[in-house]
Amino acid sequence: MSKELSPTIPGTNDSDGIVHVDDVFIEEIWHDLGGQVPREQIYAVASEVADGFRNATVTTFVPLMIRRRTLEKLKAVLNGQAG
Repeated sequence: MSKELSPTIPGTNDSDGIVHVDDVFIEEIWHDLGGQVPREQIYAVASEVADGFRNATVTTFVPLMIRRRTLEKLKAVLNGQAG
């Protein structure tokens, strides 16, 4: 990667109040999108999505929701829709 990404983004999880979104998370989404979106953009969108879960009371599926919503937003951008 040309730019090193921070290993975590703010969010929530059961243990320490942070959803861990590491390079593996970003790389998986990058592959899901066929490499069409820069990793830095994926990280920015994932950060924005995770911020929406900061006060979640049930955190079991937060990482899955972050992944799903990040993919939805980036696919909308790729399809020329407002994200």
